[in-house]
Order: sequence, then C-alpha cells, then structure tokens
Amino acid sequence: MTDKTSKTIIEKFGFKDEELTTPEHDKIMLWTYKNWMKTIKQKLKKEILQELINNQTSKNEEEDKKNSELVEKALNNIPPHYTLELEKPILNNKFNIGFIDASVFLDFTILTNHTRKRINFEIKPIIKSIGETIRQIQFYKSHDFGEWIIITKTKGLKQLFKEQNIEIYEITEEELKEV
Repeated sequence: MTDKTSKTIIEKFGFKDEELTTPEHDKIMLWTYKNWMKTIKQKLKKEILQELINNQTSKNEEEDKKNSELVEKALNNIPPHYTLELEKPILNNKFNIGFIDASVFLDFTILTNHTRKRINFEIKPIIKSIGETIRQIQFYKSHDFGEWIIITKTKGLKQLFKEQNIEIYEITEEELKEV
C-alpha cells in the first residue's frame, strides 16, 4: 500500500529517511560540503593508478612508486571543474524519484587521463538496515547514473557494500569536530 502523503516515488515504496531531519545528518552534510574532495581523492588515486598499471608493459616496483607519487601530486594540484549540488532531485519525466544528499560532477585531467564522472553521496549517520540501504541506492542507481559513496559512522561494512559497487566512507567523530 502506498502512502498518499509521500512526496517522492521512493517514499511511496516505503523508504523513509528518518535521519534526514536530525542534527547529526546536518552535521555530516556540512562536513561533506566542505570535504567532498577528501572523500574521493583516495578512490580517484586507486582508479588512475590501476589504469596506469594495466597499461604498463612490464611490472616495475620503482615505476609503480613513481606513478603513485605523480598521481598524488596531480590530485593535490588539480583544479577540477566541478558542480556540487546538495539535495539534488532525481527526476523521471515529471515525477520526483528522490533526493541525492550531495552530487558532484567532475571534469579534469590527471597526467594523460581525462575524467568526467558524477559521484553521489548518501549520508547515513548510522546504517540501521543494510538491506534497506542497499535497496535505496540500487533504486537511485536505476534512475540516475554515477558512482555512489555512503558517508556513515557505521564501521565494518566497506567490503559488503563494495561488492554492490557502493563505496563507504567511515567518517570519524574527530572529522566531525571540524564542522
């Protein structure tokens, strides 16, 4: 049965983000707004290094270290062209599917790699239900392209979510003190 007071399609399917209006969600949202690049640098570095390694004709530890340093330096100095949107609606025709807490569209070049990608952030102060969280992200993925990172204080779920092509950034209380 659907809820007639629901404003989005995802709510009609029974997904209620009860933490959305909490001070903890807002605190993590502010932290994400200020630190989104920090959350993706490691991810980008791994992806670019993997591409460089795949393109190498031979395995060379010294070359790998040099590439790692080059990528690290480049990531620290890139002025990416980006668009950051908070509470970005996912629309399908005239219907509002739901809202992405934060979404970044990046366009930049590192070394010889030109990258254009959308990275979406879902803020879950605490993951109360693994299944519901995965269902929510999979539902969003079916309506909006992009990679997904969940920012949460819940520990120990990185591998499980990674197998579903969803990254987890485990935010710490120390990082939240920056807000």
